[in-house]
Amino acid sequence: MKLLVDECLSEELTKLAQRRGHAEASHVAWIGKRGWKDWQLRKVIIDSDWTFVTSMAELPSGFSQRLHRRLEANMPTTRRNFFGWAVALAGSVVAVGGIELSGASHQVPDSISKHSQHLAKPIPPDMQVVVSEKGKLFHLAACPFIINRETIRHMTASVALAQGLSPCTRCLSKYL
Repeated sequence: MKLLVDECLSEELTKLAQRRGHAEASHVAWIGKRGWKDWQLRKVIIDSDWTFVTSMAELPSGFSQRLHRRLEANMPTTRRNFFGWAVALAGSVVAVGGIELSGASHQVPDSISKHSQHLAKPIPPDMQVVVSEKGKLFHLAACPFIINRETIRHMTASVALAQGLSPCTRCLSKYL
């Protein structure tokens, strides 16, 4: 971007702009236009494709709106900005997903049933219980409410709880 700094501003501002990467920055005095009014500089600014830097009190009426329209016309398309944001968002999603997945391996599995979430009295961890193959509950072996008795598995209550199973509300009611 070519900057033309008005004489109402310091020449040091122009030098600072050059040090900051605006090599084509210039000052009104440096191009031999010292003493010119801003409205007289208008043709020079437009013909040489300058961006005019001045104090807002010095701008002629309507100049700011025209300058804004011209700057907007020269702005890069927003597609590039959108793509940048989309890449940043995708990266964030991947990072958060990785954190969630790494934390998931250290979590206790969610209960299959809502009854195991608030136990009144702890179930003895070494208590022997039974579970049917696709069951969500564990039972005492003598429980009359076991479904599919032919497919039961034996395990301790601590293993059943670790697998997310819940105690039967009938045979283990004293623990609920």
